[in-house]
Order: sequence, then structure tokens, then C-alpha cells
Amino acid sequence: MNGRELYPDEQQRQRIMDFIMAAGQTLLENGAEVFRVQQTMEIMARSFHLREFHVYVLTNGIFASAGTAEISEVRNVPTRTTHLGRVAAVNQLSRQIAAGGITIDEVTEDGARCSMPLTPMHLNAGGVAQGGAVYTLCDTTFAVAANAGGILTVSQCADMHYLRPGAGERLYAEASCVSAGRSTCLYRVNVTDGEDRQVAVCMVTGFRKAPVNKA
Repeated sequence: MNGRELYPDEQQRQRIMDFIMAAGQTLLENGAEVFRVQQTMEIMARSFHLREFHVYVLTNGIFASAGTAEISEVRNVPTRTTHLGRVAAVNQLSRQIAAGGITIDEVTEDGARCSMPLTPMHLNAGGVAQGGAVYTLCDTTFAVAANAGGILTVSQCADMHYLRPGAGERLYAEASCVSAGRSTCLYRVNVTDGEDRQVAVCMVTGFRKAPVNKA
């Protein structure tokens, strides 16, 4: 999906569904309330233009479908614990996606490409992209790339470098996997403007959990 295509194609829809389901499972198994899990997943689906998204959340599982039920997925969550830090991280990511207007342009097995429009809310007093807005784009792109393969992954730390002011109508971020071990992974996220000039680079270390439980 790119700036000219509002709705994702079939492959992108499946990747987006996997990402949203991973987010929902992380919330549910770490103590989030059932209705909050459902609400957050619906917000993510709307933000990513995943049409006809329906989700039903129980205390021990999640069922969701998109389109005319052409994509459906079930996640079993047999055990729950309380880890409010993880819940807060997913909720923050959801708010960033909804507020920033970030779109998923491409997802592969080991990477992702997202973009974000530069509106007045994204600019600082100098008329260029705020550092926080650029970082949000990086963090979101990392999250999409790292979770698309079916392994729940959260960021542990990030090393952000701003190289030039972000200007123009849109910024683009591309995340690629540098290494992936059993419990940690490292991704490089490059941010460019509409003229393909590099705006920033971010190295993100992620913590990987066990593969997701798909029924």
C-alpha cells in the first residue's frame, strides 16, 4: 500500500491482521480488560484501513475476521498474567498509529515499509518534522516488521540518529532485520523524505517471545 492506494491488497491485509492479532494477544495475556483489548484492535484496524474488521474477545482467546470473512484468525490465550508495562506499551503504540496517520506500505518476511503525512501537528516551530514524530514512525515500522512473522516482539531500546530536517508532504520508513535470535532481534530503520533523502536512522533492539498460539 502506498500514498496512492488507500486500502491494502490481500497480502497486506493478512500481514496487518497478524500484527493486530499479536497486539491483541499481548494485551490480553498481560492483564488488559477484555473490552479494552477489543477497542484497541478496532482502532488499529481503522487506522490501517482494514475494512469490515470484526473481533470477538474472550478471557482466554480472540477471534477476528476482515473483509467478507476472507481473512479470519483465532488466537488461544490459555494463561494470563499482569504486566502493565507491556499493556501500556501496546496502548501507546495504538495511539501513535491512530494520531499519526501512519500507513503500512509494504510488509515482507523480514521487513516493513510505512509512511506518515507531515501535517501541522507533526511540525515543530521551525516548520520541519518533530523529532518525536519521526521516532514514532520508526517505532511503528519496527513493530510492524518484527511482529509480522508471528513472533510477539516488543522494543527494548533504540539508538536514534537525526541526519537532516524532515520536510515535504510525507516521510517514509523502512525497517530491515539485521539479526534475529531466540529471544532478541535487531532492526535498522531508515527514514527518508519524498526526494529519497535520508532524514534519520534508528537501530532498534527487540525482545522476542514464543511464537504466537494460532488455533
